[in-house]
Amino acid sequence: MYSVLTIYDVGFQPIFQDDVRDNSADPLPDDVWLFTDPTAKAIYSRQEKLGELEWDIRNYVMYKGRWSPDELQFKRELQRLINSSVLAPNHSFGHLSPHPTIYQAVKEGAMVIGGVVFNINVGDEIVFEPWLERLSHPGLVGPLRIGRLDTINKCFLSCDAFPQFEKSGENDFTILHQILYCPKYGSMRAG
Repeated sequence: MYSVLTIYDVGFQPIFQDDVRDNSADPLPDDVWLFTDPTAKAIYSRQEKLGELEWDIRNYVMYKGRWSPDELQFKRELQRLINSSVLAPNHSFGHLSPHPTIYQAVKEGAMVIGGVVFNINVGDEIVFEPWLERLSHPGLVGPLRIGRLDTINKCFLSCDAFPQFEKSGENDFTILHQILYCPKYGSMRAG
């Protein structure tokens, strides 16, 4: 995952929000915008491409129109770490749809997702990682990436980043999703 330059570099009015809108609410499994940074959403809206982004998230990022249990757990852990001042928004977002907010660790901490502990060091950047990206990079564990991200100035829809899945039907996506979550072959088990 790459970091997209902040809104100041793209010429829009500053939007000081992140993708964790209500830190007290439990994330909804069918909320298409759950992981979308408000700045990224505003950019697509101004380009009159918000419908394309929504279609891409529903068809290439979510699975059968829902977020998986580990993705929802990541969101809960993200909320917890923001509320405890371990993470702060980095005022940038991921280059790949759903274009999640990138957070930076200001204190050491840890996330627990699917029984796996992810340690976070001061200065680490944390970002949501879509399931097709995880499937394409088998070394990635869990719905997140932790580390330092390179910066680029271009956004990509997942359908464009993974053209090999364009003609995949629902059965193909089901098999791919099962591979990702299979205890023997996948990086994590769902729920």
